[in-house]
Amino acid sequence: NKTFKKYKNIDIKSINDSILRQQSLSNFNFDRGNELHQKIGVLTKKLLILKKILMMNNDIKTSFAHCDFTPWNMYITKERLFVYDWEMGEDMPLLFDFFHYIFQQNILVKQNTYHDINGDILSLTKNNVFKKIIKNYDIDLNIYFGYYLMINVSYYALKYINQEDLHTQA
Repeated sequence: NKTFKKYKNIDIKSINDSILRQQSLSNFNFDRGNELHQKIGVLTKKLLILKKILMMNNDIKTSFAHCDFTPWNMYITKERLFVYDWEMGEDMPLLFDFFHYIFQQNILVKQNTYHDINGDILSLTKNNVFKKIIKNYDIDLNIYFGYYLMINVSYYALKYINQEDLHTQA
């Protein structure tokens, strides 16, 4: 609530950074014999489609986000939640940390599939507190999920495209 803002999506740094990364990926000379390059090439085409869809409605709601909200960046007691490692924090589309926590927990800890991740997202959206947030801020969950994917997929695709040996999570 304290950091809630409305913007035009072109005024959000993370979205502009994602668009620039997508342009870099679009200009990349993909090696057709490289399986990783093939996968990132397919992702790049999907990112461009996602960007077109998301940019059709240029209003976006943001709040300050941790941007690396994960179990290993917090400490929980019976009475309090302590969150640390805030160096990546910035204004992000609403629910960014929600999606990030679910993805990171499922991929890095549980090594689950996208089907499992999607199931966790749908399960958590049935929570009454979550429903209230969605209603109060008039959030289209699919749109904000799209922003999360556009920002993160473009970031990691560009990061991993030139690496020889990828770790399991990548």
